[in-house]
Amino acid sequence: MFNRFDIWKFKDDANCWDFVREFLLENTDIPEFDLPRYGIHPNSKKEMTAASRAVNSTFIECGPIQFAIACHFVKNTLFHVGVVDCEKVRHTTRQLGTLKESVGSFERRSSITKYKIHRSLCQ
Repeated sequence: MFNRFDIWKFKDDANCWDFVREFLLENTDIPEFDLPRYGIHPNSKKEMTAASRAVNSTFIECGPIQFAIACHFVKNTLFHVGVVDCEKVRHTTRQLGTLKESVGSFERRSSITKYKIHRSLCQ
């Protein structure tokens, strides 16, 4: 079955924030205003980190569970995000394109990986 997130094309197909946001909007009932805003430039780690902090009131830390945002950090700076889907992490990068890989493979790309889930999705 075709899944448009396997061949992600959007305004900036290398924008990991937009990818995660669009995936969650399409697959969950999370209110749009609770999600990171569109258009965060992937090269601006300051913007990405600020957006991550902005969702702290509606997202809580968790493990790699369905629909969790997977976050790569260097110290306290966010540099990449993906989303957990069927025990894999979907994400997009300029160098590699759109990927769906195991949680372990995703975690090996960074020394610090944290997961956040919207409060409405907690069981």
